[in-house]
Amino acid sequence: MYFKRLFLLLLLLMVFSAVFAQSCPSNLGFEDGTFTGWKRYATRADSTGLQPINWGDEITAPEGNTHLLLQNKSPQDRDQHGGFPVNSPNGSNYTLKLGNEFVSGGGRNNSGFAERITYDFIVPDDDFTMIYYYAVVFQNITDHTDGEQPKFTANVINLEDPSDRPCGSFNFTATAGLHGFVAGRRDRAATVYYKPWSPITIRISGRKGKRFQLEFITRDCSKGGHFGYTYLDFNEKCVSPITGNNYCAGAFDGVNLTAPAGFENYTWTNAKDSVISKSPTLRITPAPPDGTMYKLHIMPYEGLGCENTFTATITKINEPFKLSVAGYIEGCAATGVNLRDPAITQGSSSGLTFEYYTDPDGQNFISDPGKISQMGDYYIRGSNAYGCTDIGKIHVQLFEGPPLNAIPQVAVCAPNTIDLTKAFTTDDPGVAFDYFTDAALTVRVANPTAIDRSGYFYVRASSRAACTTVRSVYLTVEPIITATDKVMAGCPPLNLLRSIQDGAENANGATFRFFTDAAATKPVTAPAIITQSGTYYYYAVNRYGCIGNVAKIDVTVYPVPYFTVYEPLPVVYPLTVDITRTHTRVANPTFSYWTDAACTKPLADPQNISVSGTYYIRAINGTGCIQINKVTVLVQPPPEPNMIAPNTFTPNGDGVNDLFAPKVEGVFNLNHIKIYNRHGKEVFTTNNKFMTWSGQSSGSPVPVGTYYWVFSAFDVYRKKEFQRTGMVTVIR
Repeated sequence: MYFKRLFLLLLLLMVFSAVFAQSCPSNLGFEDGTFTGWKRYATRADSTGLQPINWGDEITAPEGNTHLLLQNKSPQDRDQHGGFPVNSPNGSNYTLKLGNEFVSGGGRNNSGFAERITYDFIVPDDDFTMIYYYAVVFQNITDHTDGEQPKFTANVINLEDPSDRPCGSFNFTATAGLHGFVAGRRDRAATVYYKPWSPITIRISGRKGKRFQLEFITRDCSKGGHFGYTYLDFNEKCVSPITGNNYCAGAFDGVNLTAPAGFENYTWTNAKDSVISKSPTLRITPAPPDGTMYKLHIMPYEGLGCENTFTATITKINEPFKLSVAGYIEGCAATGVNLRDPAITQGSSSGLTFEYYTDPDGQNFISDPGKISQMGDYYIRGSNAYGCTDIGKIHVQLFEGPPLNAIPQVAVCAPNTIDLTKAFTTDDPGVAFDYFTDAALTVRVANPTAIDRSGYFYVRASSRAACTTVRSVYLTVEPIITATDKVMAGCPPLNLLRSIQDGAENANGATFRFFTDAAATKPVTAPAIITQSGTYYYYAVNRYGCIGNVAKIDVTVYPVPYFTVYEPLPVVYPLTVDITRTHTRVANPTFSYWTDAACTKPLADPQNISVSGTYYIRAINGTGCIQINKVTVLVQPPPEPNMIAPNTFTPNGDGVNDLFAPKVEGVFNLNHIKIYNRHGKEVFTTNNKFMTWSGQSSGSPVPVGTYYWVFSAFDVYRKKEFQRTGMVTVIR
């Protein structure tokens, strides 16, 4: 009998282990502390943000700052822009930070950084569910297009059928008004928007055995000046998102069905499809019979996650279960209380796992239950290996240490220092102060009366009472910007600022003043238009108005090959204009001739220009300096092709008016000149524009009478055919 019971117990454990502790794909939640199973990419996007990104090769080097695994800790770190904890809210050990606050600054190709991470897996079941959490931080730039803004994209891809796009893909583009985003402080003239941790449920149905990919992409602004990054973590248990449908002996007389968090609407229905609740948690007392089924329909916020329907079947487990949660705990506000303290759950069944929430529905995880620093009610859920759960409330009461008065701090410039001991005062007697450089209060400030660097500092005030007060203060000790001597040379006009734009001086909002004297008393009126060689002087002014040392800039302005252009006289086609003779000659430069002002289209024959227009002459000397002048050419059109002929001639051999000798004008190619009698018979033809006619046809004199001539030619200038006609009378 003993072995039979043992066998049944082991069988039951195996069944519930398979159902309630189903494993996700290996290292999906980064719990190995590595990127095993994941593929990483980093590159630059194009400057418009509209072209597909060429990701290049996978990153195989150890962890870098584009893909950073953050080990969760207590006290937890907080995002510097949003102030939310970077610990994943699901209580796991690691969180991924995809992207960072660093920007490319544009650079040569004027584009921003982009980061990508993917995970390929085989769908293990026809009803497969994953839950992940994400948080996003963007800079929003009002003068950028949608394509140019920072972005975060999440994709669920069927690698065997790319046209199959299961619900779960979405993207955010930095802009005001995004659902769930909060406007933070301004940074580099752009407002920072952040979305604290939010859950997403991915359900893949009817695709068992298919190869899928999870893809996450962050991208800075496409112009390279503003950042966007994301925090990401997956639950390591890929189970039904509904909890509480199993209940064990010894638990309270009822069940609490809890839906996944982060959806806009929840609808619970019974077996008759009657709506019984629209809350994330369905409380049923007493517990319904085994096998009772409930459905949950979840509706996500627009563009965030998937609309889904899940089922939960009530199952009673004949195993003991007890969750005991202390109802009250006291602590100090400065140090907080640790909800993981075993004393709080003393008396509970052994082997329970605990989760911590801020709400009784178990929707909002506490990401750092090891340090609760705000008074209020908190909730602890206990679960056993069979899926039985219960949730208990504990009230946290915190007591303050000595009250502190913050004294506003003014930024100073080095070598001045700030006295940290004057940052806070108190009216309570007998208070002792300690000063630290870290929030954990482990590294003391060596000389708190003379702080010589910028950063956060932490002040702890202790009195005879048990609790202390800890406050942080940011002190600014701005370094003086050291100017260094520069040398610049080039063609005029030179911009003095360009000599220092790549130097260490050009940082942290520095501005510069330029002078013609070493005493820095005579300002340069136009530092961006320098046309004279010489020594100039400058100093840097930091963002708090502090002036640094004076340094010099030795400037050499190269000579420019100036020349003068004389407008050529108009000509009549077919005469041409030689523009190589329209300008003065200057020693050493090389001249070239162009049809456009940018000098990108060379002129084929500048000595024989036959078309009116504006042309450009460029001179370049040995130092590379260029002078470009324009010249206007006027080539007037010739007269249209025409033949001017006499109306009579007398071919009688007396030497007077014996030939028909017409004159022609225009620039043309002669097709023919033909003469016809009054019957339309051709009596003469020629293609010689200088022809004469003696009044004969086929060697014999033509009869006296009127004849008709036809002049046909192609106008070379106008590129078209012309024809003229007339009459001539033969008299003998």
